Amino acid sequence: MIVEYPNTLITEFCTKVVKLFKKNNSIEPDETEDDQTDIFFNQNPQLQEEMFSILSPYVVDYFSRIGFTVLASWFNLTDLCVMNKTTGREIHFDNSLFLKNGKELLNPAAFLIFLNDNFNGGELIFPYQKTTIFPEEGKLTVFPSHFTYPHFVETADNNRYVMKAELTIKPEYREMF
Repeated sequence: MIVEYPNTLITEFCTKVVKLFKKNNSIEPDETEDDQTDIFFNQNPQLQEEMFSILSPYVVDYFSRIGFTVLASWFNLTDLCVMNKTTGREIHFDNSLFLKNGKELLNPAAFLIFLNDNFNGGELIFPYQKTTIFPEEGKLTVFPSHFTYPHFVETADNNRYVMKAELTIKPEYREMF
């Protein structure tokens, strides 16, 4: 299930995160593609705590919509990444199971927040679900992070900033999923 939560972040917070991204462009960006820069804010505990606090009610709501009763405390905010891209992105799916520091982590859903919308294009498209997500500053989009939800991004005519939060399930709660 794909769920959109408009106005999750206020404009001032979105602007603050984009400014942090621009300021920290020297923090070993992960050049994933020719024109995409990803910057992970894992060494910014204040921003991570703030984002986890903001996302917690949406975590609970999203999983309740798909039939799971969860507590936000069952999750860790493993990665917090801001992506900047103008050209589209090929079809792909997000990993639901991955290794980090030798530990197997379960990431059941992707949490994407549009940090700006001052561009044309940049839509997030799920072809199999026949769903198009239109960018709106502050909008959170949550969807399963596995192969049944492949998606791609249309080209934007200006910088498109998106924050991706990877929330992984704490080991003691994994059997619930």
